[in-house]
Amino acid sequence: MNFDLTDEQEMMRDTFARFLDEHSSTARVRKAQETGGFDRALWQGLAQLGAFAMRIPEDAGGMDLGLFDAALLMEEAGRTLVSGPLAEALVAARLLGQFGGQDALLEQVISGEAVVTIAMFDAASRPRQWIAGGPVADGVVARWGSDIVLVRPADATAEPNLATTPIGEINLMQGERVVLGSGDEALGHFAAAIEEWKLYMAVALSGIGRQALTMAAVYAGERKAFGQLIGTFQGISHPLADLLCDVDGAKFLAWKAIRDIFDHSDEAGATVSLAYWYACDAAARAVAQGLHTFGGYGLSNEYDIHLYNLRAKAWPLVAGDPQLALEEAGRRLYAGERAELPASGEVPLDFDLGEEAHQVCQEIAELFATKVTPEQKARFHYSWEGYVPEVHKMLAQHSLLFPGLPQHLSGRNITPYARIAAMGEMERQGYNTPGANVAAMVAMMIDKYGSDELKAEVLPGLSVATCCAHSATPNHPADRTCSQRNARLRSWRMVPGASTARRCGPAAPISRAMS
Repeated sequence: MNFDLTDEQEMMRDTFARFLDEHSSTARVRKAQETGGFDRALWQGLAQLGAFAMRIPEDAGGMDLGLFDAALLMEEAGRTLVSGPLAEALVAARLLGQFGGQDALLEQVISGEAVVTIAMFDAASRPRQWIAGGPVADGVVARWGSDIVLVRPADATAEPNLATTPIGEINLMQGERVVLGSGDEALGHFAAAIEEWKLYMAVALSGIGRQALTMAAVYAGERKAFGQLIGTFQGISHPLADLLCDVDGAKFLAWKAIRDIFDHSDEAGATVSLAYWYACDAAARAVAQGLHTFGGYGLSNEYDIHLYNLRAKAWPLVAGDPQLALEEAGRRLYAGERAELPASGEVPLDFDLGEEAHQVCQEIAELFATKVTPEQKARFHYSWEGYVPEVHKMLAQHSLLFPGLPQHLSGRNITPYARIAAMGEMERQGYNTPGANVAAMVAMMIDKYGSDELKAEVLPGLSVATCCAHSATPNHPADRTCSQRNARLRSWRMVPGASTARRCGPAAPISRAMS
């Protein structure tokens, strides 16, 4: 795996970060509220840094940089709450460059003198729709049936909104309209632009969420209650830590989608949808938790966390309910829905887990193809009822029952990446049952806290027993083994604070305590 940026990307990201720290500070964001949420000076400064030329093809006067390069900019834009429709402008500018015929406007866009944006829905059926940046746009790129058009809005009144973003409900029937392209190829370009927008919005929202959590953590390290810094309370610190994993995970999922596009993966379209949906969800939860960390102050307009809360929820709404993206992902994964995807450009990221991981996954796939009958597969289920004793024992015989455990428990000496890959392959095969998962947890607990006597007595049998209270096949030999093992475990108890398990009076079996 490789998440390192190239030297050029590091320099570009740092340049944009420094610029936005100065020119998109929260003071500037508040000042832009006086002009409908649009900061024209900021916009022109971004243009001077080449922001709007990044994704425009070279033959149209742009730099033709990759999706990942633009995503780095968008993460910084989210972190600093850029006052303007940046994601929309990036994809609209690329469309103008792809279609051609608008050289004068495109030159103005690149220089920051003009603003272009994109309409999310087919104007033929929805001519009046909410458009990000609509009130300040010199042009709106929209789909109109089988055509892609450029509309110069005649009626572009800004709509006051709590997040103070430059948004307006624009009637695209009014204003000059020019056809940029027609037919399947033109529609494909436009559809790909919408997918590109989802990726930009995903990384921008991750930037918003991370900054909100950073602000909350700083506040929790200063605010005291009951004589203690509130950051020392687990009820404050743990949710912030959990949500940091979520918002960073959203960014990495967007990165994975970009890599999938580069690799022409069959799941690339679905990954785009999932990245967008998950980023919307994670950012909304992160800013809400950040706001709650500030207590009553967080609800006041004077505190900057309020800005992050509003914009994290407002930015994606221009495309409708973000929850619909989850349904879209399902259609793309399971119903054969095809997605038009943008060109990725060069992608330095590498999510590959290595050759050993591939070999383990291939071995698991071959075992399930050759050793598991259709009748056994029909019993697979993500519950206790999905435990199939024959499959359980077969995996144990090949030291694949507990691939996530260390060698002395799993029987396999494989790298952590290969362990992760093996567990993922089990998921793909549909055999992810609590029967094996709980047994693995019991094994780890006994291995860490149990006495030598307990380890010798119990651990060898966990490869064939499940430490479960119920299975789908009563009276099966594996179930009887499980019951006998549980009976022996009843005489053992994990004593809180003790370094080993001690034999004591009657107690619930470990398996029952774990379930």
